Parts: sequence; structure tokens; C-alpha cells
Amino acid sequence: SGGRYVMTHQPAGQGACLPPALPRAPEPWPSEGILTKRLNDSEGADAAAAALAAHRHSFISNSDLENIAELGIQKVRLPLTWAAFADALKPIDAGVYGAHDPDKDTVIVPDPFYAGTTAWATIPRNWLKEFLHRAADNHLQILFDLHAFPAGSSDGTYSGVWPAKPMFWTEKSSIGNRSVALSETGLWVAKALISWLEALDERALSAVAGVSLMNEPAHMAATDAKDPAKAFASESDVLAWLEASSQLFRASSLPGRGKRLYMQIIETAFKDFDGTVIPWFNRVFSAQEQSSWAVIDRHWYIAWNPVCDGRTQDGGGYLCDQPLDEVRSTARTCVRNFTEDFAKKFHGLKATSEFSVGTYQDAWFACNDKSTLGIFLEEQISAFGDAGIEPFFWSWRMPYGPVFEPGWSLKRLAGFEDHPPAEQCLQPPSSEAAFV
Repeated sequence: SGGRYVMTHQPAGQGACLPPALPRAPEPWPSEGILTKRLNDSEGADAAAAALAAHRHSFISNSDLENIAELGIQKVRLPLTWAAFADALKPIDAGVYGAHDPDKDTVIVPDPFYAGTTAWATIPRNWLKEFLHRAADNHLQILFDLHAFPAGSSDGTYSGVWPAKPMFWTEKSSIGNRSVALSETGLWVAKALISWLEALDERALSAVAGVSLMNEPAHMAATDAKDPAKAFASESDVLAWLEASSQLFRASSLPGRGKRLYMQIIETAFKDFDGTVIPWFNRVFSAQEQSSWAVIDRHWYIAWNPVCDGRTQDGGGYLCDQPLDEVRSTARTCVRNFTEDFAKKFHGLKATSEFSVGTYQDAWFACNDKSTLGIFLEEQISAFGDAGIEPFFWSWRMPYGPVFEPGWSLKRLAGFEDHPPAEQCLQPPSSEAAFV
């Protein structure tokens, strides 16, 4: 709740709580996997699993789905960690990854590389199926997004292992069968998701829009490659994995059943994005596939762009209290430069599965005026629509990060968020906190 940076520079992290079971963490936590391991070690596996499950059951409610539908939104992007399909890793160690009931149980499993520092809570698949039924009741469709992978496939807090170095692309399992490449486990997880979707009942499947088989693949790899100690992924390995995962989708029944593959690719993984990704995408997917089920997906934010960002201090694209027509002009130019370039280079189905109205990466100095943010939202939605780009706002709610809420919570923007939230999030104290 006391965070500041959208992409934290602090290895200790900005995580303060995990409501409702953990209203105050003993110390800041940097990523989900590390928090889970700490809870597992301090409170035991059952209490840690219960804490993660309680958070999941409290965070998105039935009224959230009703509110989303009320706004006219038709598709919702649902991020999952690989632990929703942890049983796919049984070939590494059946006793570790295959002893639970994947349809019913939330259990703690170790990361197959960072087993000593990182753990994950499985996600019961019956609960996911129930969520699809509730989405169907509200005439919503879900885009399943595999957001985090074993050992970390990107250099960011959402990797689950941060601040540890991502090892997904280069290393093998450090437990059980140590001959298994971690990148291979990612394909096992992708295949498991696809197979699970294929076996859903028709009502549940009707609420599935498609899948994104990896979020922001190798984010920051091109930047990190400048330092040999930080380099963690080659462009050829990333593209080979994405091609292999796309073949899993192509070979399934999902394209023929109206489901789409959202191929998320991020610029920070490539030295020359246009020169590398555009010809690769056109080689891997035919024009017919690009017009029917293969969606090119690029994220877009201004929070890190000094030409376009909005701040309460000098140095950005505009100041937060500038006249609204000046804010609109800057926002329009910036977003349309992106959308028009995107549409010019990719001619089939297109999506931006993450955008926000966060105006600056240091949230202390970002704009929070509703009129200013409303104009920014209007300009983005208009530009995406004109370019034929399907947009997804990141994210729906952020009730425990009040400094981030104005720019990153659509629920807050739409006036649906309760304040303060029923569950409390308190700053970590200097002494150990109680675990509820």
C-alpha cells in the first residue's frame, strides 16, 4: 500500500500485504513466488495455501462481473500463473507436482529451479470452470493469459521469481528429473491449458475468448543483453518457443471452435522489433490465420515515455494541470502514433491486451485528476477503435495500492470501487506482524 514505482527499482519489493489473511506482511515482498515461499516457511503449507485461496476468492466478486458487463465490456483478460497446471510438471517429479487433485486443491509447490526461495500456489481448475460459468451468466468472455512461468520468463516483478534472474530460457530443472529444460515445461503448461479448454462443457467454453500462451515473453531481454551477467534469453530461443506454442494451438480443436490465440510480443525483448518480429509473424501465421484466429498483441503505455508522459513535475510530455485541450492534443498524438504504426505493419487481427491511464512510472508524481485521466482514456479508446485494435485495460482493480489506483484501476475510474476496501492492507512494521 506504500508503493511508488510502477516497475519497482527496489529488490526488496513494494508488496505490503495479502488480504484478507495477511493484512500486514512482516517485511516487503518483491514477487508472488517469494511471498508464497515465505508464508510456506513461516506459517506452514496449509496456512499459506489458505491465504492465497482467500485472496483469490475475495479479490473478484460476482458484483465485479456485473459492473464490467454494465460498462459494455465484452471480454476480460484473466492472468494465471503456470501453477494452474502444475500437474503438467509430473515428468519432473510426480510426487511433488502430481500428488494433489488439480480440479479441487490449492497446494504449495516449489519452483522447479528456484526451489529454495520460490513457491507457487496451485489454482483449482473447477474454480476456473465455475468462473467461466459466472462470466457466461454476465455475457462475458475470458481471455486466459499465462502470465508467469517456472524460473521466470521475463525480467519483471510479475515473473514470480523477481528479483532473481529469469532462468526459464536457459536452464534445466534443479529438482527431480534434472534433464528437463525449463522452456520445455512451459510447453507442457501451454498444452495442458489448451487440452483443458478443449474438454470444457459447452457453457463454459462459450465464455472463452481465447488464450495468450505467454505474457510479455522475455521482457527486458534486449536491454539486459548489454550486460553479460544479466543476459537471460536469445531472440531465436524466444521466437522458437512462441512458434512451438502456436503450433500446439493450431493443432487443437480451438481455432475451429471460434477461439483465438493472442500472440503477445513485447518490444523490449528485441534489438530490432520491426525487422525481426514482423517477418517472423508473417512466416508463422498465414494471412487466413491472421484474419481468423491469430491475433498479434502488443502492450502500450506512456508511463515510461518522456515525450508523452504526464507529471506533476517538469520533464515529461505535459504537466497534470495544463489546460485539458493541451492534454488531449498530446495524448491524441502519442496514442495515434502507436495505433497507426501498429495497423500499418500488421494487417490481420490486432490487440493491445494491456493499456492504462497511468501517466508516469513514478506514481507519486503521476496525474490523478479525473478529468485529465478521462480525456486520456477517451483518446486511447478512440484511437484503438479507429485502428481496429482490441484493447484490454490493465487492470480492473488495485484497492491495496492507493497511489496507483487513479491510473491503473478501471473499477476506480468507473466509480464502482468501495473506499476504503473491506480488507485492510497495512505497511510492514519493523517487528514481525501477526498472520491471521
